[in-house]
Amino acid sequence: MTRVRFPRIGSFVIDDRGLIRLENRPLTLEIQDLENDGIPLDIPRARTYCTVDAYVDALLSCHDSRLQHQPNAVNDAGDCVSQMCALVLLCALRPRFFDPKLNHGPFAPGLTDLNFNNIIVDDDWNITCIIDLEWTAVLPLEFIRTPCWLTSQAVDEIDVDHYNKLREEFMEVFEKEERRLGRYSDSFRCSSIMNTTWKLGTFWCEDGGLACVPHEAIKRTVLQKRVRGRFARTNANAPLPATNGRAECLPNNGEESHYVDSPPTSRVSKASASIVGADTPGTFGRALLRFLEVREPSPGRWAAVQDVHGHQCSTFLDRYKDMIEAVPLAIHVPPSNLDDLLSSSPTLLLAAILTGSSADSDFEKQAGEVFRHVLADRVIVRGQKSMELLQSLLTYMMWYHHRFDPETLQYYQLLQLANGMVADLGLPRRFATGGNSPPREDEDLNAMRAFLLCYYINCSGGVLGYDRPENMRCTESLRNAAKVLAEVSSRPQDKEAPALVELMHFISLHRVDFNQTECRVLPTQSLTEWKTAYLRAETSMSLRSTYYFVAGYTVLKSSSSMPLSVEDALLCVEHFETLLSHILSQELCYLVRLGTMEWSHLITTLFRLARLERSRVLESDTADASSLNSHPSLTNQYVGRFRTLMADLLAEAETDTALKSPHLMGWLDKILTAVAAQQVGSWEVSQDADKDEDVGRHDEESAYELVNSFIDEKGRVRDSHNPKGSNPGRLHDEEGFWTDFMSDWLNW
Repeated sequence: MTRVRFPRIGSFVIDDRGLIRLENRPLTLEIQDLENDGIPLDIPRARTYCTVDAYVDALLSCHDSRLQHQPNAVNDAGDCVSQMCALVLLCALRPRFFDPKLNHGPFAPGLTDLNFNNIIVDDDWNITCIIDLEWTAVLPLEFIRTPCWLTSQAVDEIDVDHYNKLREEFMEVFEKEERRLGRYSDSFRCSSIMNTTWKLGTFWCEDGGLACVPHEAIKRTVLQKRVRGRFARTNANAPLPATNGRAECLPNNGEESHYVDSPPTSRVSKASASIVGADTPGTFGRALLRFLEVREPSPGRWAAVQDVHGHQCSTFLDRYKDMIEAVPLAIHVPPSNLDDLLSSSPTLLLAAILTGSSADSDFEKQAGEVFRHVLADRVIVRGQKSMELLQSLLTYMMWYHHRFDPETLQYYQLLQLANGMVADLGLPRRFATGGNSPPREDEDLNAMRAFLLCYYINCSGGVLGYDRPENMRCTESLRNAAKVLAEVSSRPQDKEAPALVELMHFISLHRVDFNQTECRVLPTQSLTEWKTAYLRAETSMSLRSTYYFVAGYTVLKSSSSMPLSVEDALLCVEHFETLLSHILSQELCYLVRLGTMEWSHLITTLFRLARLERSRVLESDTADASSLNSHPSLTNQYVGRFRTLMADLLAEAETDTALKSPHLMGWLDKILTAVAAQQVGSWEVSQDADKDEDVGRHDEESAYELVNSFIDEKGRVRDSHNPKGSNPGRLHDEEGFWTDFMSDWLNW
């Protein structure tokens, strides 16, 4: 059975199509016995494990639970103290019982109920069949051991010396069979692993759950022996020999050498324990790729991902958890350690650590490529559909601007893919009525967030120009989901879900086609009603930003068929100034946390503000226009304030890596340069491109055309004093550097 290797620890199930899949928890006889006795276990049915550390931690937690919930778990107070001490010792010494080289597999199926009653033999003692196969599970190779019933004694009554004589005889026969079958040269030879685990004491970690903890025989032969005997070569009191900071566990007698990392002094938490295995250089990154079932296109292509350490991924994940506080409806990762997340939600884990990795440009770029490969393989090639894939895709899109690359620009295609996933998963039908049962767990809340987040991206990122209809025509389902999420979730931004849905619905009603089937309300009237109903002192920054951008941009679009009035221009300036001021008033880290939608509001507002300040409308002789023109340029003020903010970020990033985002800051620097160039006079250059253009009309304008006006063919900001360097025809004839940057998803 060990010829077939698997990347996870678990049990097999037969799905609805009759296919066998490794998608169940490692169900063993001992696990069932505990559950039948009413002992609560933290091993859900759908849980599989990708590391030995995570699985052993789960087994140890079963003993914690047994001591707490089984009334007859102990004989008396002394027995209770003894068992608890043994459990604490085993938790502390656990890393010494397992080889870190095998922490991430491979794993092999085994029969966990292979007692002699289940082995059927003939008159000549030849095995004819084995029964009770339902307890088969894929387990670590280190859980392969000689049968514990060789001496016909219970595990807590075994005479170790007597048992070892029979074990050695068994292993001689076992090794002969390995040679006969050609398995003796395997990279992970079973006989070598079995001999090593006996010497280390791993043998007593029964396939069902470390039954060694309560038993005196095991405490004497394993814990005491490990501490005072095996680790020292000759003297029980001699210090442990060290090799490059690692303790040598076994003398090298011609067998494979095994080294383990020095263990922590105590088992503080599952998360910290799991990092021991994951932090070995390269192991976690390689395990991630193996678990995602994706291969490098060429050797070394994803070296940064392969070599990432467990503690680095933990840092990236922590940063992601900070970033979601600045974005509405962001997907929350389950409160689990890395190993559990890798086992239960590998694609979402990849999207999360990718989002939080902007301080490491190489990893960020390569992880983004890995994500696209995984997405294409699972969705396009295999035709898979799952809530995890949808949530992962939306997470990838929500901070897309952090890793923008013209060569891989595909935001609108990804948005259409997300829309298709929403339909395939039946989310509009799922939330079609308000009478659904309340969500039972975080997974249900995340399903609501995913449904609403897709709508938010559709409206904010796709139809703010009112020229591209959004595809989610399921308003009542969205309202129902938003209402339930606001009622059940404790997250402040989730409480704003109904307000956000109504604002997005307003946006969707004012496309070019004006949604003829729905009643269209005048923009100013609708926005005023929304502001009265939802805008509060405690309203989040992201929702405020969206409101002020929509309010200002609606004025521009509403008057696109006629010259812009002074009143409208001043109202736009007021809304845009408020938006920029609110962003600048946030904490220093806010600029690198905000999502793609708010980023698009920011950069478009900067260009629109500069354009409005230089328009002929505001150069008129009206009192309001004269008042505005008598003050220093607002555009220059905000460009200067954002440059100061960037300088502060760069300074703080020297000591706080969470603020590092070199790729994003590079783009912002170019944008600010282009905006400043527009303000100081380059706009006349682009105006000369079309002598017949009426500056008061703006129906053909788009943000990327504004930006492209100030960038040469090589992507550099043009000299504002060198009109000859411009190429106005390029605005209409080719998709240049900045055209790609702004892209179709910002084609307003």
